[in-house]
Amino acid sequence: MLPDDAKPEITYPCRWSYRIVGLSESGVRALVLEVIGTEDHTIHGVRPSSQGSYVAVKISVVVRDEDHRLDIYNRLLASEIVKVVL
Repeated sequence: MLPDDAKPEITYPCRWSYRIVGLSESGVRALVLEVIGTEDHTIHGVRPSSQGSYVAVKISVVVRDEDHRLDIYNRLLASEIVKVVL
């Protein structure tokens, strides 16, 4: 078990997954293309919420380093259509 302040050991480059909860599938897909651009990525696991108010989308992309991984995370989270990024 890692101490609370310890970072996990991540070997870069690696494929990283993000789970995004947003307002619409089309909006999240457009945002992913805006943030990821032409980088190799996969969009899978699209699931609407039970009420249909949100959609959960899982994406995976190869990240070069920690700065790249965090930049993608922050750019996804900054969008008004996104509620949560995990």
